Amino acid sequence: MSHYFDIRLLPDDDYSEEVLRNTLYGKLHKTLKKLEMQTVGVSFPQYGLVEDGAQDRPEFGLVVRVHGSAEDLARLNGSGWLKGFTINAMVGAILPVPPATGWVRVIRKQVKTSVDRLRRRRMTRHGLSEEEVLLQLPEPAKLAPDLPFIMLYSGSTEQHYPIYIQQVAVDAPAEGAFNTFGLSKVATLPMW
Repeated sequence: MSHYFDIRLLPDDDYSEEVLRNTLYGKLHKTLKKLEMQTVGVSFPQYGLVEDGAQDRPEFGLVVRVHGSAEDLARLNGSGWLKGFTINAMVGAILPVPPATGWVRVIRKQVKTSVDRLRRRRMTRHGLSEEEVLLQLPEPAKLAPDLPFIMLYSGSTEQHYPIYIQQVAVDAPAEGAFNTFGLSKVATLPMW
């Protein structure tokens, strides 16, 4: 990843940080899929920073960093994917990556199963009643990882779904492909 550009979200009274990030990420996902690009990664330079200190879980911050070669980033931006969005964001120029002080892996964490499925499984495998299972597994939210997420819309299912994202520091760089969300279980991105 030789180059990058930053997108700084500009929340206002009409659009919250979350709405802007969801919209931006949805546009990026659709464009990466359309262009069949597996060489563009996304990181969040402010990941983990909580301005008010009131929450214990990581937050994304206001900056989305897009990584790739100068050619790939120019191709991405040449597609017009940010059209109509720049009023709510400051888009930086494509710049060479400065010397890295570290590397991160940005991963999608998926919920393995639903609470309803777990309840049915306990009822059939362990012979528990519905009331017993409800006492054991009362809250669906407990299955969700304690990670920040981006809400996307699927045109095929016509439903919204969360993409839970974990950004972790790693000791050494690693190469690999990125998915259409700009995430990878293998590849790392430079941080500075």
